[in-house]
Amino acid sequence: MLHLFEELEQQPARQDMRYVLALLLVRRRVMRLEEEERDEQGRETLVLYCPRRDLTYRVPVTMPEEARIEEIQAELSKLLFANAG
Repeated sequence: MLHLFEELEQQPARQDMRYVLALLLVRRRVMRLEEEERDEQGRETLVLYCPRRDLTYRVPVTMPEEARIEEIQAELSKLLFANAG
């Protein structure tokens, strides 16, 4: 999951997926939320720390559109199911 998270940083069209995956990684305690930042335009960014990689990541808060929610759920389900086996 961390590998996919890092790959998504280079894919602007999938930033909503990266945001959702970041929340999942925080929930699973792979990463921890250090702080939330706002830029001059009011856009929110999560600052996350990953002890496994000893890295800090900045993830823009990018809520998925309705049409993308099912797509993201399916992708994450595949990823979680693959890791469960």
